Amino acid sequence: MANLDEFKQFVRTIPGIRNEVLDGHYTWQQLYEIYTIYGEKDKVFERYVNETKEKDQSLDLSKLMFILKNIDLDAVSRSLDGVQKILNIVVKMNDKGSDEDSFYKDRRL
Repeated sequence: MANLDEFKQFVRTIPGIRNEVLDGHYTWQQLYEIYTIYGEKDKVFERYVNETKEKDQSLDLSKLMFILKNIDLDAVSRSLDGVQKILNIVVKMNDKGSDEDSFYKDRRL
């Protein structure tokens, strides 16, 4: 039964194979037998795995373009200005601390 569960998990990763069964090109039994005998690297599954990878990559690009279109550049600018002010304050505090250290004189007994 573990092999059947592995097959189900594998088929979920390649949704295109479902259409082949619905179109009558394969049955679930045929696909399961191919999976059991030859494994998931068989040429029957290879095409669908490659299609899924290509589709995922194109989806990533379209998602990226959607995100870039919806960026509020004014908000980003305000955020960066705030970060710059904080960094300037930290630098000034650090400079003051190093100035005080320079006045320190070593007093040996």
